[in-house]
Amino acid sequence: MSTSETHHTVSLKPFARLRHHIGVFWFQNGKAAVHTEEGRSAQRHLRHEFKYVLSRAEAEEIQLYLEHVGLRRDSASVSEPYHVTSVYFDTPTLEDYYDKLAGLKFRRKLRARVYQSDFSGEIEAVWLEIKEKHDMSVHKKRSALPVSLWRQFLDRDMVGLLKHEAVKTSAFLREFFFLYLMKGYRPMTVVKYRRTAYVSSFVFPVRVTFDSDLQTCHWRDFAYNSPAMLPIREGAVIMEIKFRDAMPWWFGEILRRFKLSRQAFSKYVSAVDALNRLDPLPR
Repeated sequence: MSTSETHHTVSLKPFARLRHHIGVFWFQNGKAAVHTEEGRSAQRHLRHEFKYVLSRAEAEEIQLYLEHVGLRRDSASVSEPYHVTSVYFDTPTLEDYYDKLAGLKFRRKLRARVYQSDFSGEIEAVWLEIKEKHDMSVHKKRSALPVSLWRQFLDRDMVGLLKHEAVKTSAFLREFFFLYLMKGYRPMTVVKYRRTAYVSSFVFPVRVTFDSDLQTCHWRDFAYNSPAMLPIREGAVIMEIKFRDAMPWWFGEILRRFKLSRQAFSKYVSAVDALNRLDPLPR
């Protein structure tokens, strides 16, 4: 893995080749659309995501209430919370960060994620994700990238990536790398936390997550050193409900009982702010 922090100019050859594989990419009415060479438009399944910042005591009470109304913990957090570690990508000018601060109706972020405390150790794949916000709705797409290709990606071996069968046969991976090159993304910030998740499927699928012990550091420190992680909203628990169609009745009861108000909380923005608290970014 290269440890150089030199800013590289994007090569036009891999960009052109990637564009050829993906087909045509354009924006219409603030929404992105991808058409492959076969002319099939990528389907977009939108959902709603509402966030609330809780104390630990509130989180414990709400979890008991969820179990009372019939929700169950998902298989990954039956006995204890599981680890989530994400690398957020952004442009050199932090375009995605400032888009969030500006409250743009259409926003996008790219990230990589593993379900453990770091990106080393015995992992078979890294999840690459594109998450888009369309006004009040959210669309997330993702795909697993083999660890060998993840290392190529970090080493900026885009030509090698494009030749690999896993990329050539995945419309999502081609789209991800197209956006990455087109906008000049690079790894910026690491966010780690522990997650407990509850699921329900009474009428339609609903997922409620509780994220605690949020921490962050710069990617350059995380990748090549053993950094001291900075806390994000120390002592807070971020509750998020994810659903399609209508909000379930029991969640409305939770909001009433605990007098909760929806908050526009972003882990990425909060992480950048925490890292730049002593040297604030311009706003």
